[in-house]
Amino acid sequence: ALICDSPNTGNLTQELNQLMPKDIGTANFSIPIKVTTETAGKVRLFSLSITAHPPAHAPTIVSLIPTQDMGILENTTLEMGIDCIDIYSNPLTYQWFRNGTSVPNCTTARYNFTTDYESSGKHTVKVVVDNGLANVSFQWNITVKNVNRGPSVASFYPPGDSTINENASLEFRVNGSDPDRDVLRYAWFVNGNERLGVSTNYMLFTTDYTSAGAYNIRVQVMDPGGLSTNKTWMLNVSNVNQAPKLDSYNPR
Repeated sequence: ALICDSPNTGNLTQELNQLMPKDIGTANFSIPIKVTTETAGKVRLFSLSITAHPPAHAPTIVSLIPTQDMGILENTTLEMGIDCIDIYSNPLTYQWFRNGTSVPNCTTARYNFTTDYESSGKHTVKVVVDNGLANVSFQWNITVKNVNRGPSVASFYPPGDSTINENASLEFRVNGSDPDRDVLRYAWFVNGNERLGVSTNYMLFTTDYTSAGAYNIRVQVMDPGGLSTNKTWMLNVSNVNQAPKLDSYNPR
């Protein structure tokens, strides 16, 4: 027996492929079937079940967040997302990748790209959307720009304001720290005047018998980006009484 729908003839599979619409969706469809035979007798159709499987197809991207490659600063967060549809309403799954490595437990249409102060450089973020038959993907290139952080004084000596006598000396010292591991520079000032030629993290303050008085000692710790911090001491130099000298006498 041949199963056909006039005026076409052929087998049932061929006829169904021709009669059923391309976008099947979830609707119900009626397909007329005419059965003919060339021999006497009866032909019975029973338990006829038709299962329609959509062809292999990928989800369709509707919108992206952001719509293009981005540049952001360290220690910030960029919200990212993708909106897709499936023409047959198949359920969609999502997987996000950061620099080629899948992000654990990130299986929704949204992803927060979070950075810290160690994140400067080039990065990629990719999302793959799958409907069980095929997938579609999109990748962003993200440039994370360095954020300069200022230095700090980790330790210093002397531990507080100091007093010394005339004709004595005292070494001032600081140990600077920079969270970006930048090479630090130092500048020393005495009563607001820079000590030229002293660019190390220590300064030797020397006195003579004319140095009695109060001094403001300051060191400035600077990074290459122009940020700085200061440490200040007050130094008192005490007068040292000297025995008188006899400049001349008479008679000799």
